[in-house]
Amino acid sequence: MKPLIVYYSHGGNNELLAYRLQKEFNSDIFEVEPAGKRTGFSIFLDIVLGRTPRIKPCPLTLSAYDMLIFVAPIWSGKIASPLRSFLTQYRDQITSYAFMSLCGGGMSAQVEKVRKELTTTVGRAPIAVRELWVLELPKSHLKANPPKISGYRVTPEDINYFVPDIHAFVEEVTADVAVSD
Repeated sequence: MKPLIVYYSHGGNNELLAYRLQKEFNSDIFEVEPAGKRTGFSIFLDIVLGRTPRIKPCPLTLSAYDMLIFVAPIWSGKIASPLRSFLTQYRDQITSYAFMSLCGGGMSAQVEKVRKELTTTVGRAPIAVRELWVLELPKSHLKANPPKISGYRVTPEDINYFVPDIHAFVEEVTADVAVSD
Protein backbone atom coordinates (compact mmCIF):
# COMPACT_ATOMS: atom_id res chain seq x y z
CA MET A 1 0.00 0.00 0.00
CA LYS A 2 1.30 3.43 -0.96
CA PRO A 3 -0.55 6.05 1.11
CA LEU A 4 -0.33 9.82 1.20
CA ILE A 5 -1.01 11.85 4.33
CA VAL A 6 -2.78 15.11 3.40
CA TYR A 7 -3.15 17.48 6.32
CA TYR A 8 -4.20 20.94 7.36
CA SER A 9 -3.29 22.28 10.78
CA HIS A 10 -4.05 25.79 11.97
CA GLY A 11 -2.32 25.61 15.35
CA GLY A 12 0.06 22.67 14.92
CA ASN A 13 -1.89 19.93 16.71
CA ASN A 14 -2.97 18.09 13.58
CA GLU A 15 0.48 18.59 12.05
CA LEU A 16 1.97 16.57 14.93
CA LEU A 17 -0.68 13.92 14.35
CA ALA A 18 -0.01 13.88 10.59
CA TYR A 19 3.71 13.35 11.08
CA ARG A 20 3.01 10.55 13.56
CA LEU A 21 0.75 8.90 10.97
CA GLN A 22 3.43 9.38 8.34
CA LYS A 23 5.77 7.29 10.49
CA GLU A 24 3.09 4.65 11.06
CA PHE A 25 2.24 4.32 7.36
CA ASN A 26 5.77 5.02 6.08
CA SER A 27 4.16 7.40 3.63
CA ASP A 28 4.58 10.67 1.80
CA ILE A 29 3.02 13.76 3.32
CA PHE A 30 1.47 16.95 1.93
CA GLU A 31 0.32 20.07 3.76
CA VAL A 32 -2.77 21.90 2.54
CA GLU A 33 -1.93 25.59 2.65
CA PRO A 34 -4.48 28.38 2.38
CA ALA A 35 -3.65 30.99 -0.26
CA GLY A 36 -4.09 33.78 2.30
CA LYS A 37 -3.45 34.32 5.99
CA ARG A 38 -5.87 32.60 8.38
CA THR A 39 -7.06 34.33 11.54
CA GLY A 40 -9.54 33.38 14.22
CA PHE A 41 -12.00 35.80 12.63
CA SER A 42 -11.64 34.29 9.12
CA ILE A 43 -12.12 30.82 10.62
CA PHE A 44 -15.23 32.04 12.45
CA LEU A 45 -16.63 33.43 9.18
CA ASP A 46 -15.87 30.16 7.38
CA ILE A 47 -17.82 28.26 10.03
CA VAL A 48 -20.79 30.64 10.17
CA LEU A 49 -21.05 31.30 6.43
CA GLY A 50 -19.91 27.86 5.20
CA ARG A 51 -17.08 29.44 3.22
CA THR A 52 -14.23 27.49 1.68
CA PRO A 53 -11.00 29.47 1.36
CA ARG A 54 -8.68 29.39 -1.63
CA ILE A 55 -5.75 27.01 -1.22
CA LYS A 56 -2.37 26.65 -2.88
CA PRO A 57 -2.30 23.99 -5.61
CA CYS A 58 -1.21 20.44 -4.86
CA PRO A 59 1.81 19.50 -7.01
CA LEU A 60 1.32 15.76 -6.43
CA THR A 61 -0.52 13.28 -8.61
CA LEU A 62 -3.05 11.90 -6.15
CA SER A 63 -3.85 8.91 -8.35
CA ALA A 64 -0.29 7.66 -7.76
CA TYR A 65 -1.35 6.75 -4.21
CA ASP A 66 -3.46 3.76 -3.15
CA MET A 67 -4.88 5.59 -0.15
CA LEU A 68 -5.24 9.17 1.02
CA ILE A 69 -5.26 9.80 4.76
CA PHE A 70 -6.72 13.22 5.57
CA VAL A 71 -5.87 14.92 8.87
CA ALA A 72 -7.41 18.21 10.00
CA PRO A 73 -9.18 19.89 12.89
CA ILE A 74 -12.92 19.72 13.32
CA TRP A 75 -14.47 23.14 13.87
CA SER A 76 -17.99 23.24 15.29
CA GLY A 77 -18.70 19.73 14.03
CA LYS A 78 -17.33 20.40 10.52
CA ILE A 79 -14.08 19.63 8.75
CA ALA A 80 -11.68 22.59 8.80
CA SER A 81 -12.51 24.72 5.78
CA PRO A 82 -9.05 24.61 4.08
CA LEU A 83 -9.22 20.79 3.97
CA ARG A 84 -12.82 21.02 2.75
CA SER A 85 -11.50 23.24 -0.09
CA PHE A 86 -8.93 20.55 -0.94
CA LEU A 87 -11.56 17.80 -0.91
CA THR A 88 -13.84 19.81 -3.18
CA GLN A 89 -11.08 20.80 -5.59
CA TYR A 90 -9.53 17.32 -5.91
CA ARG A 91 -12.59 15.11 -5.36
CA ASP A 92 -12.27 13.49 -8.80
CA GLN A 93 -8.79 12.24 -7.88
CA ILE A 94 -9.80 10.83 -4.48
CA THR A 95 -10.64 7.14 -4.53
CA SER A 96 -9.81 5.36 -1.30
CA TYR A 97 -9.47 7.57 1.77
CA ALA A 98 -9.74 7.88 5.53
CA PHE A 99 -9.88 10.80 7.96
CA MET A 100 -8.41 11.42 11.40
CA SER A 101 -8.58 14.51 13.59
CA LEU A 102 -7.12 15.74 16.82
CA CYS A 103 -9.80 18.03 18.20
CA GLY A 104 -11.18 19.33 21.47
CA GLY A 105 -13.81 16.66 21.88
CA GLY A 106 -17.01 16.36 23.81
CA MET A 107 -19.50 16.13 20.93
CA SER A 108 -20.71 12.53 20.78
CA ALA A 109 -22.40 12.70 17.36
CA GLN A 110 -19.51 14.53 15.71
CA VAL A 111 -17.94 11.48 14.00
CA GLU A 112 -21.12 10.69 12.10
CA LYS A 113 -21.55 14.35 11.07
CA VAL A 114 -17.97 14.38 9.77
CA ARG A 115 -18.45 11.03 7.97
CA LYS A 116 -21.56 12.42 6.28
CA GLU A 117 -19.77 15.66 5.32
CA LEU A 118 -16.84 13.68 3.86
CA THR A 119 -19.17 11.41 1.89
CA THR A 120 -21.14 14.35 0.50
CA THR A 121 -18.05 16.41 -0.35
CA VAL A 122 -15.99 13.62 -1.93
CA GLY A 123 -18.86 11.65 -3.43
CA ARG A 124 -17.90 8.38 -1.75
CA ALA A 125 -17.67 7.17 1.83
CA PRO A 126 -14.40 7.09 3.76
CA ILE A 127 -12.88 3.79 4.88
CA ALA A 128 -12.43 5.10 8.40
CA VAL A 129 -13.14 8.23 10.42
CA ARG A 130 -11.59 8.68 13.83
CA GLU A 131 -11.09 11.59 16.16
CA LEU A 132 -8.78 11.97 19.11
CA TRP A 133 -9.96 14.30 21.85
CA VAL A 134 -7.76 16.65 23.83
CA LEU A 135 -10.36 16.27 26.60
CA GLU A 136 -9.33 12.61 26.93
CA LEU A 137 -5.72 13.44 27.83
CA PRO A 138 -4.91 12.61 31.45
CA LYS A 139 -4.84 15.62 33.74
CA SER A 140 -1.11 15.06 34.21
CA HIS A 141 -0.63 15.98 30.52
CA LEU A 142 -2.68 19.15 30.58
CA LYS A 143 -1.02 22.46 31.36
CA ALA A 144 -4.24 23.94 32.77
CA ASN A 145 -7.02 22.15 34.58
CA PRO A 146 -9.49 22.34 32.90
CA PRO A 147 -7.62 23.35 29.76
CA LYS A 148 -8.74 25.99 27.29
CA ILE A 149 -9.37 23.42 24.59
CA SER A 150 -9.47 25.72 21.57
CA GLY A 151 -6.00 27.06 22.31
CA TYR A 152 -4.40 23.90 23.69
CA ARG A 153 -1.19 22.93 21.89
CA VAL A 154 -0.38 19.25 22.09
CA THR A 155 3.12 17.97 22.68
CA PRO A 156 4.79 14.85 21.27
CA GLU A 157 4.11 13.25 24.67
CA ASP A 158 0.41 14.03 24.23
CA ILE A 159 0.49 12.33 20.82
CA ASN A 160 2.13 9.30 22.45
CA TYR A 161 -0.89 9.01 24.75
CA PHE A 162 -3.02 8.36 21.65
CA VAL A 163 -0.76 5.63 20.20
CA PRO A 164 -3.30 2.82 20.84
CA ASP A 165 -5.99 4.80 18.95
CA ILE A 166 -3.53 5.61 16.17
CA HIS A 167 -2.58 1.93 15.83
CA ALA A 168 -6.25 0.94 15.73
CA PHE A 169 -6.83 3.48 12.94
CA VAL A 170 -3.83 2.19 10.97
CA GLU A 171 -5.07 -1.39 11.36
CA GLU A 172 -8.58 -0.44 10.24
CA VAL A 173 -7.26 1.32 7.14
CA THR A 174 -4.73 -1.34 6.17
CA ALA A 175 -7.22 -4.18 6.79
CA ASP A 176 -9.73 -2.55 4.47
CA VAL A 177 -7.10 -2.05 1.77
CA ALA A 178 -5.96 -5.69 2.11
CA VAL A 179 -9.57 -6.93 1.72
CA SER A 180 -10.13 -4.82 -1.41
CA ASP A 181 -6.87 -5.99 -3.09
